[in-house]
Amino acid sequence: MAETAPLQLGVAIALSEANDVAARFAEDVTLLASVGVQRIRLAIEWPLVQPRAGRIDNARIESYLTFIAAARAAGLAIDAALNDGPTPGWFDDEGGFGDAKTAGRWWPRWVDIVAESLGDEVQGWLPMAQPLRFAKPWKGDTLRYLDALTTTAVGWRDAWRILRGSVPIIGDLGVRDVRPVDESIPARRDARAEDHLRWRMWLRGWRDGVITFPEGGQRHIDDLAGSVDVVGISTVCDAAIDRPLTDEMALGWEDRLGGMLRRTGEDGPDRPVALTLRFPHRSDDDRRQLLESSARALRDARSDGIRLDITWISPGIDTAAGRVDGGLIDRDRNLKPSGAAWLERAPGG
Repeated sequence: MAETAPLQLGVAIALSEANDVAARFAEDVTLLASVGVQRIRLAIEWPLVQPRAGRIDNARIESYLTFIAAARAAGLAIDAALNDGPTPGWFDDEGGFGDAKTAGRWWPRWVDIVAESLGDEVQGWLPMAQPLRFAKPWKGDTLRYLDALTTTAVGWRDAWRILRGSVPIIGDLGVRDVRPVDESIPARRDARAEDHLRWRMWLRGWRDGVITFPEGGQRHIDDLAGSVDVVGISTVCDAAIDRPLTDEMALGWEDRLGGMLRRTGEDGPDRPVALTLRFPHRSDDDRRQLLESSARALRDARSDGIRLDITWISPGIDTAAGRVDGGLIDRDRNLKPSGAAWLERAPGG
């Protein structure tokens, strides 16, 4: 078995969030590097950079370039997420990813803009964050929903064609351990359909170039096979969100996370794996225990041969006061006990 690369620890950052990063970026990147963070997943927010069709806010581009320069000077690698949030309202008004013509016109142009502006400065690209969500507005109309899923996959392929080159293209599937809410036939059918969409459709598409739908049918997309260098998944820790944490719940989360990592490595194309984790827990002690459970799951998965190369915690720094964000660092720029535990115990920490 080939030896896996050292795990790189990262955090997710968005300059528009109410955490003062835009104003305190020099301090923040130095702090992140000093505590052991190695990579930043940076959200490049399409609605802010392109507020109207054909109009680019160059000041926004400059703010990203300034942040990236500071981060790189601190020794941090930057992975740019091109669509990590809502799509622009004007794009949605024209049909968004529900309209193949609209998507085919505007999405490749957006990818080109970011590639030309930032391409020499980043160490990785995440073209689409959780692509399943872009088809969600049409979920009530079966035919339009299938078309939107296909258009999104074509959009991924188009981004790959534009961005491929010297730095990795990283996927980002929003996944979870899907189980039926009860044992009824409709609940079990719905769970199978969601599991297929979250896992099988994209993993097979990247592996074979064919996307399949839950109720049958499939579509081949040229150049979709192999159009990812790192198979990425994002998930939210679902343990103890609304109840006190127990040891049994922490172990259950550890098992579920390990299972998701193994499924990614086994069912997807033969590529390294990246993981984005979110812990929206009010109690930092609960978060610490769950991060420690996560660290064990990551170690076990890597021991089993899963090539997990990158893990980001989202967000890296808490945002608006009063919100439960689960950052490693609070708004006052103090490393939380949960953050310290993660950076110490995670593989590579």
